[in-house]
Amino acid sequence: MQLKSKNRRRQNYRNCKNVGHINGPISVDAISNGKVRSTQWTEPGNKKSTLTFEGNDFDHFIIDSDGRIPEVNRNNNSWKEKGMCHKFEPLHFEFLAGDNSPRKTDVWYSPMLGSNVYDKFMVGVVFHNQTIPKNKFEYTLAPLFSVGRLNLSGMANLNYSWVPAKNFRTISIGVTGKTFGNGLGASIDSISPPRGYYYVVQPYADFKIGKPAAAKFYKQHLRLQANYIQEIGTLYDNMSVNGFLLYEFKYKKRVHDFHGSIRADYYSISEKIGATIDEYNLLNAGVELKYKIEYWKQKMNLQNCAFSLGRIYFITEH
Repeated sequence: MQLKSKNRRRQNYRNCKNVGHINGPISVDAISNGKVRSTQWTEPGNKKSTLTFEGNDFDHFIIDSDGRIPEVNRNNNSWKEKGMCHKFEPLHFEFLAGDNSPRKTDVWYSPMLGSNVYDKFMVGVVFHNQTIPKNKFEYTLAPLFSVGRLNLSGMANLNYSWVPAKNFRTISIGVTGKTFGNGLGASIDSISPPRGYYYVVQPYADFKIGKPAAAKFYKQHLRLQANYIQEIGTLYDNMSVNGFLLYEFKYKKRVHDFHGSIRADYYSISEKIGATIDEYNLLNAGVELKYKIEYWKQKMNLQNCAFSLGRIYFITEH
């Protein structure tokens, strides 16, 4: 369930939206000074309802404050009258992992250690909100301190997923990023200080095609992703901007197993060493088809073919 606010003089209107699968009546409680002052009910089966509360002296509103309905995700069941973030609930930090608290914004944390040739030893903390059942908005933040470079390293992942009403099982959009040391330093061995570093940013959109409730023998998947990579050293400044579009089709029924994919990639690379700059551009497209059949409990690969439609190169040197 979700709540939205609308005030008019001495009346308080609340728009309630049912985003779950419960079709029964749902109670909405108006809270003032920690006590329930008024309760209104939605009509059974209505996806959207407008409830009217007499008065404007309420602190916040809560859907099913007694926790009687069998709802898993209660993080969108409240609305505060004051403050800029009406739906944001107090932060609650908890070690390692857990389940979602009904009236708190949970943040799980744990220590993290790491090492590589260039950063040497790294120490930091991981913050995340991944749990079961899955949250619509998920994040993982892992800031690390690099002892070898005396600088910041780490990783991050942010994504938002939802289930549309038609034509898609799930849609996910997000961005990942990371930064660590590399070997583009001034020393000959690239291990002694000073050392270079790199950072990567990867936005993406992921689509699982098909009606959510439909059981079929085939699956369709579409992914669009971009990559931005920067490598920096004493005499180096390399940059890569690339991306790809991938469509996959999978069919499996009885003894038949078919997989097909179409992928297009684009790369734009700039390499700078001192005063020399080299630029490369690459466009690549390919199709891959695989078919397998299982007969008498022995898998026979009748066809396994992969081929590329073509490659186009553009090279420019400065």
